[in-house]
Amino acid sequence: LCRDLLLLIAPATVLGLGLPQMLFGATSDVRDQPFDWLTRVGLSATTAPWEDAHKYETSDPTLLRRSIFLCWAQVLVIVIVVAVAAHRLEQAQLKFLKLRFQWLKTMPRNRATTLMVEHIPRKLRSDESLKNYFLKIFSRDSVRRAYIVRKASTLRSLQQKVKDKEYELAVAEASLRPAEEGTPRHTGSMSCWARLQMCFRFRKTTEQDILRLSQSLDEASESLRREQRRVEQGVRETDLKYASSSAFVTFTSRRWCRMASREQLLADAYKMQMSQPPDVSDVRYQDLERNPALALTNEIIAGTLTTFLFFSWLPLTVFLTSLTSLNAMLQYKGMAWLRPICDAYPAFNTFLESVLATLVLRVFLAFLPTLMLMIIYNFLNLKGGCNAQLMMQNRYFAFMLVFVVLVSALNHTLIHSLVDLADNPNHIFVMFSKLPSSSNFYSSYLILGWFTLVITLLRPSNLVLYLYYKHWGGLAPSAAREMSEPEDQNGDGMGARMAVGTIMMSISLIFSNCSPLIVPAGLGYFCIATETFRWRILYTETRKPDLGGAFWVLGLKHLYLSLTIYIVLMATMFMRAPIHLQLPVWALLVVGIWFGTCYVRFTHLTWEVLPFEEIAQADLEHGRSLTRLRSDVVGEVFEDYCQEECRVEEMQEDDGHSECQDVDKDSIDRDLDRDVVQDNRHLQGSSSSSHEQHAA
Repeated sequence: LCRDLLLLIAPATVLGLGLPQMLFGATSDVRDQPFDWLTRVGLSATTAPWEDAHKYETSDPTLLRRSIFLCWAQVLVIVIVVAVAAHRLEQAQLKFLKLRFQWLKTMPRNRATTLMVEHIPRKLRSDESLKNYFLKIFSRDSVRRAYIVRKASTLRSLQQKVKDKEYELAVAEASLRPAEEGTPRHTGSMSCWARLQMCFRFRKTTEQDILRLSQSLDEASESLRREQRRVEQGVRETDLKYASSSAFVTFTSRRWCRMASREQLLADAYKMQMSQPPDVSDVRYQDLERNPALALTNEIIAGTLTTFLFFSWLPLTVFLTSLTSLNAMLQYKGMAWLRPICDAYPAFNTFLESVLATLVLRVFLAFLPTLMLMIIYNFLNLKGGCNAQLMMQNRYFAFMLVFVVLVSALNHTLIHSLVDLADNPNHIFVMFSKLPSSSNFYSSYLILGWFTLVITLLRPSNLVLYLYYKHWGGLAPSAAREMSEPEDQNGDGMGARMAVGTIMMSISLIFSNCSPLIVPAGLGYFCIATETFRWRILYTETRKPDLGGAFWVLGLKHLYLSLTIYIVLMATMFMRAPIHLQLPVWALLVVGIWFGTCYVRFTHLTWEVLPFEEIAQADLEHGRSLTRLRSDVVGEVFEDYCQEECRVEEMQEDDGHSECQDVDKDSIDRDLDRDVVQDNRHLQGSSSSSHEQHAA
C-alpha cells in the first residue's frame, strides 16, 4: 500500500513542485545567504520572500509574484496528495474486508465457536456450573464445553521441573550412545548456559546415573499429578484458591456464539463480559489468573511508567546525540585521523554529521520496544501475546511521532514545550514552522533505513543463536534451527514492524511539500521493505498467531492521523505568508473538512465480525463436512482451550471430571453426529425465518 501510494504522488511532488521551485523559487534567504541545490527544491524557495514582503514588493516584485505562483502550486500538490491518499486508503480497506471475512470464515472451529468470559461471579466458577448456566439461559443443546481458567502457578513450576528432569535424563542417555542426532531439544525455559553445563556434566554417565535420574523424574511426575488432582478438585468445589474469574465457553455452532456475544447477561455490565478469544496457542493464562480487582492499580502503574519514559526520553536523546556528534568524536585521540579528511572534503564532513545523528537516533529507539513490552507484560492483564504487540504498536507509533517526526518543533524538553503552549496557545504555529527546516534530516533517516532493511535479511540474532546451539550446545541442525526461532519479538515483532513502517510513511507524507525529494527516498524504502518482508514472512520465519488484521486497521488509523498533521503543517506555513497570500489557508480548510468526511466513512466500515448470513452459511458448510470427513474434525476436538499444565492422560482415573483429559473416539463420533443433527435442524428451521425468529 505505501509503495503504491508513494509511486502515485512522487510525480506530483517532484515534477509538479520540486522542478518549479528550482526554476522560479528564491535562491537565497533574507540574510542573502545562497541556497544549496537541496534547499532550492524545498519549501524554503517559496517562503523566503515572505519574511520581508514589503522589501521585495519594491526591489524585486517579480520574485514575489513567483512566490504567489509557487504558493498555489503547493496547494495543488496538497490537494493531489490528500485526495490520492484518501482514495487509496479507502480502497485498501475495502480489499482488506474481503480478506478479513475470508479469514473469519476459515477460522478454526474451536476458536470461531468459543467466547472468552471475564469477571465471572463466584458461584459460577466451576466448569459444570458455568456450562449449566449458559444451557439454562440459551438452550439445552447450545453449549458444548465450559472451561474455568485454573490458578496454576504452583502447577506450572512443577511441570517445568518435570521438563528439566526429562531433559537431564535424555542428555544422560544420549551420552551412552553415539551422538548422531546431537543433544535432545529442551522444551522448557532452562537457559542455554545451564544446558551446556549439563552436557559437560553428563559427558561421563553410568547406568547408576540413569537409574537415579529416572527415579527423580518419577518423583517429580508424581508430585505434578497430585497437584493436578488438587487443582481439579478445587475447581469443582469453586475454591477461589484454584478457580479464577475467567473462562472459555465453547458453543455448538457459530450462530449460538454470535447471539451470546451480543447479550448482556447480568444487570451489572462489569460481570460476565464476553469477547472473542485469542488463538489457542497465544492465550496468556497466567494473566487471566490475576485478581481483576488489581487491574486498575496495575494500569495506573503502567501509565505512570509510560509517562515517565515519555517525558524523560527527549533530554536523554539530546544528551547522547551531543556525545556522539562529529565535533565531539574528533576530540578523541583515536579519531584524530579523521580530522584531515573532514577538512579536505567538506561534503564528507556533512555526510558524516547527518549519518551520525540519524544512526544514534535509530540505535537509541531500538531499545524502546523492549522497555514498553516490559511495562505491558508486567502490569497489564493480556488475553494473548498478540494483544501486547497491538498495544505496543499504538504506543510505539505515538512515541516516534513525537520524538522522531515532531522533535524539531519541541524545545529542550517536552515539559517546556507544554508550558509554552499553556502560556500562549498561538505558540503552536511557531513550533510547526520549525519542522520544514529539518526535512533534510528525514531524507537521511529514510535512506539509512534502506541499509537496515537489507541487514535484516541476514537475521543476525537468529544466526548467532543457531551457531551457538549447534556448535556449543551440541544440538542437531534441525533442533538448533527450532531453538533459534522465533526472532526477537520486542524490536522485530508485528507491533514494532507496523509502527516503524507507518512512521516511515508518515515522514514521507508530512514532509513531501517541504522537501519533494523525500518522496523518492520513501519510495525506495518501501520497495526494499516489500521484498524483504515478503521473503522473511513466507520463507524464513515461523508461523505465529494472528489477530486477523487488527494491526492493519490500527496502521491505517495512524496514516489518517499523519495526513491530518500534514494538512495542519501546511496550513500553518501559509498563515505566515503576506496577507494577500493567505487565501490558500481557506482552501486547505476545505480540504481538511473533506478529508474528515473520508475518515468518518472509513470508520463506518465494519470489519470485526461476519454478517450473520455468512455465519449461518458457515455452520451449514461445517455440518456437511462432518458427514464427509469425520477424521479431520476429530483432530479439532483436541484443540480446545485448556492450560498445558492441566492436560494429563492419567487423570482419567479421576471419574472423568477433568475437562482436558483424552476421550475415546466413539464418544467423539456420537457428539459429532448430535451436532450435525442439531445444525441441520436449526438451518432448516431458520432458512425461511428471520434472525429475530431464530433467536426467539
